[in-house]
Amino acid sequence: DFSFSPFIKDVNLSVTFAKSDNDSFVAEGAALGPGQAWLDEIQLRLTSPSGTTITLIEFGSFDSDADRFRGSVTFDESAAQAGDSDPFQLMSGTFRPVGDASGGLERLNGESAVGEWTRSVADSLAEDGLSFYRASLQVQTVPAPAAIWLILATGAVGLFVRRRVCGQPSGQAGY
Repeated sequence: DFSFSPFIKDVNLSVTFAKSDNDSFVAEGAALGPGQAWLDEIQLRLTSPSGTTITLIEFGSFDSDADRFRGSVTFDESAAQAGDSDPFQLMSGTFRPVGDASGGLERLNGESAVGEWTRSVADSLAEDGLSFYRASLQVQTVPAPAAIWLILATGAVGLFVRRRVCGQPSGQAGY
């Protein structure tokens, strides 16, 4: 079986959500209720098809006194700052993950991108709503090295056979 399985070069995840106080769920266009957001209750994870789980936001990454939040956060290892650069306020924008001290999204590099990806969103307390709206996963891949060698080897064999068949000295039988 020569199925093609591209290897991961880079992964970015964009997530749109809201976190408020005393709301079980807030529709995307609706106003957020008053009060603290309790951002320290948020956990966000991404699991690759190979089973590697990356924590993008860990419980306790932000201060509990933070203001309410609604917006989109893109997690990208090449971002200029970490998502918790201001622990008192989660902001919309592009940030490095804040919950995984063991390599973040770069730990996925070299794994196969083919298969089921899982995004997990958790709130440690049900009383303060974490409203998830959507996510977008961007995966850059490079071809599998085995596939490249197979292509190169097949081409070399083809050239050798072509040379042997077409390049026979006169008077010798061909294949």
